[in-house]
Amino acid sequence: MHVVYTGEQVRLRPFRDADELWKFSSRQFITLSDFWGDDWHRAIKSRKRFGNSITHDAAERFCIERRDSGEAIGWVSAVLGTYQLAASVGTEILREHWHLGFGREAKLLSMCHLFENFAIESVWADTLSVHTRARAGLEALGFRHVGTIPCSFRFRGTRVARVKYQIMREDWEKLPIRQSVRRG
Repeated sequence: MHVVYTGEQVRLRPFRDADELWKFSSRQFITLSDFWGDDWHRAIKSRKRFGNSITHDAAERFCIERRDSGEAIGWVSAVLGTYQLAASVGTEILREHWHLGFGREAKLLSMCHLFENFAIESVWADTLSVHTRARAGLEALGFRHVGTIPCSFRFRGTRVARVKYQIMREDWEKLPIRQSVRRG
């Protein structure tokens, strides 16, 4: 199983240890994205401790490392569905590294990991309906909008929908990232 994937801008790798994960997550939770709304912020802040396990049965969390500086700038969470032919992927990028393409490439690399190592047929992702940049990013990667869950999050005093996206294995197989990614 490949555990390190290197693209043009970022490298996906396991966190070196629980301390590196904790250091990053502590910094990341200070600068939470406004798109995840008031409820999400309260839930994170009210936790007595962050679950600092690096992996567990159904999920893997990879560090997103900038290739030019070696800095840990985010994480990818890759979650396998239980007894399903699907997985889901999500990214968190530190705010000062937004809008530079790191999240998009990290999602592509995580799809390589999931499709190459597990017997799945699709990968899912979701975001909030008001997060237009995230929606455009998912669509640019080949994800298709497949559903909406109305009124699922509070955002700036109002309820907003959560939108679901999916990419099938046959669509991923056509993506150019498969030829340019370095594995191992």
